[in-house]
Amino acid sequence: METVQRLKEVASLCKKYSAYLIVDQAHATGVIGPKGRGLVQELGLEDLVFARIVTFGKALGCHGAAILGSCELKSYLINFARSFIYTTALPPHTLATIRAAYSRARG
Repeated sequence: METVQRLKEVASLCKKYSAYLIVDQAHATGVIGPKGRGLVQELGLEDLVFARIVTFGKALGCHGAAILGSCELKSYLINFARSFIYTTALPPHTLATIRAAYSRARG
């Protein structure tokens, strides 16, 4: 079965059973979807996905990763994973490189 269809089915099941869906977009970032934003965005499933993990070390040619999610998830991480956030923060030159890579992404 095609990956696209499977992701849609899993998202539907998660919605039906009130489960949290976390999608690892490591191999989709910079390659799939509008401006390389990933399969979740291409399929319009953002509201059905609790968290998306994106990495910057593959197609974007940099390093690091990020967790994308709702305001509720962001608030939780800020309040309960603060030490993790501050010990893994990316330096400004890396952020500039990531921004430049996204600006050049096609889609």
